[in-house]
Amino acid sequence: MKNLIKIISNRAIIIGLLILLQLGLLFAIIVRFEEYFVYFYTIYIIVSAAVIIKIINNRSNPAYKIAWIIPIMLIPIFGTVIYLVFGRIHFTKEDKQMMSIIQEKEKAANLKTVGTKEIDDGNLDAIIQSNYLSQYGEGALFQNTTSKYFPLGDSAFKAMLEELEKAEKYIFMEYFIVEEGKMWNAILDVLERKAKEGLDVRFIYDDFGCLTTLPHHYYRKLENMGIKCCVFNPFIPVLSPIFNNRDHRKITVIDGKVAFTGGINLADEYINEVERFGHWKDNSIMLKGEAAWGFTLLFLSLWEFVYKDNDDQLADFYPEFNKEELSLSEGYYQPYVDSPFDSETVGINVYLNLINRAKKYVYITTPYLIIDNLLMEALCTAAKGGVDVRIIVPHKP
Repeated sequence: MKNLIKIISNRAIIIGLLILLQLGLLFAIIVRFEEYFVYFYTIYIIVSAAVIIKIINNRSNPAYKIAWIIPIMLIPIFGTVIYLVFGRIHFTKEDKQMMSIIQEKEKAANLKTVGTKEIDDGNLDAIIQSNYLSQYGEGALFQNTTSKYFPLGDSAFKAMLEELEKAEKYIFMEYFIVEEGKMWNAILDVLERKAKEGLDVRFIYDDFGCLTTLPHHYYRKLENMGIKCCVFNPFIPVLSPIFNNRDHRKITVIDGKVAFTGGINLADEYINEVERFGHWKDNSIMLKGEAAWGFTLLFLSLWEFVYKDNDDQLADFYPEFNKEELSLSEGYYQPYVDSPFDSETVGINVYLNLINRAKKYVYITTPYLIIDNLLMEALCTAAKGGVDVRIIVPHKP
């Protein structure tokens, strides 16, 4: 009986039932007025034609267009309704203006960055990529940074705990999935202790990503510990185009001097403490030096947008490095972001640019492999031109 009550009271179950109820209500309305079917169908044809024309004329990926045009044409009425609800992201004029202001503040706060004109290694391909990211990815170029690559979440987790313990001023973390267990509980212990010591500790998690992994209003627990917390796009069971706007970023910033990013969320499956789909291989990277400031700004920009009531002065978070804390790096680092506020597909464009400019090899490892036509053509063209193309997709034996 207790298990049944637990299942029935589960937030994900309740939200799913409410969405199904809304869809059922919509269907009931259509059936109720079936005597006016001719009028409904005429309106549907007009609206569907307008939607299809809009889809065809936008600059999105052809695979995305086909994926929506087919259900619109095959499922009368519902195909168009589903697209209008889930197929686009709508922001208010106020949200767009607010993000524009935040981005301008972010650009102004990018201190001690490197301009591409200062790059003296003659790598024109890298300069072109960097110019693109500077213009469309909110990405400033940094030097004086060292990095360490972690091929598994297991080792990244250990390094993350070590660096969190060294925090002196602030800790900022932003993740899509958080689940109570060995990984998150160990990190939370450090965050709570650091918050009690007077550090500025902030956390952002995506509500949809944590729908089945965290209790409702979990942010209140964190705030009671002294941790400032924002929930990105709280999931409301009302049919809305804002459903698709999710925060998939994985960022940890410590004092603006150390940053972690990659594909690892804060759940035990990512450190192979539990097994869901076999041995999980995801990766992470740790940056030490000036490039960590780029991730600090990315976090604070989203924090200001989500938190709203915020009076942060970005310069207050800028780190002062001791001489021994900075190592002259051979390369350059450029944190960047892909924003839903424009029509620029920065993420895929960066990968396509890398593949199209490859000279010797392209090695890809990912736990998720969904290749669309653009990426397939780029990889095949590179391979046909003599580039060594290899893809590793871990799977359960």
